[in-house]
Amino acid sequence: MEHSDVIPRSRGQYLDGSRFLTSGLWTDGELHISPSLVLRGGARVGLVRADAPADPESGTSPVASTWVPLAGRLGLDLRARDWLRLLINIDHGFRAPNLNDLTARQQTGPGFQFENAALGPERATTFDTGLVFSAPSGIAALELWGYEMLLQGLILKVSKRYE
Repeated sequence: MEHSDVIPRSRGQYLDGSRFLTSGLWTDGELHISPSLVLRGGARVGLVRADAPADPESGTSPVASTWVPLAGRLGLDLRARDWLRLLINIDHGFRAPNLNDLTARQQTGPGFQFENAALGPERATTFDTGLVFSAPSGIAALELWGYEMLLQGLILKVSKRYE
């Protein structure tokens, strides 16, 4: 009697023939409004494309998604004194789901992770403020920061138990 631990399936962790492209163009700049005030900013436009074939035998849906994300940041640097700076920043970010999010199947801890071909992008807006205290000699500095991040469309992995 022959025994085999190999069970043939129509797909593995990823689908053959899948493709993923991410690219972008960005710019950064600063404007010195006065000796004690600097305005900083930047922007990025991207192109993200994910393609994967369907696999009807395993119930896997096809993926053909394109995103053109816009992201940017704006910051203010105010030198209140020679030894004290106030920094305020706003940053908007974007993350498209990748092939692992859209198509991968794999065992994770006590469960199993399935793909989600319908995932959309994750967006985050972060607000941060900092104080920078500098020693007069320039030999040391202390920075204190606080921030808040607002997430939309969080991409999260969730395990499902095999029953």
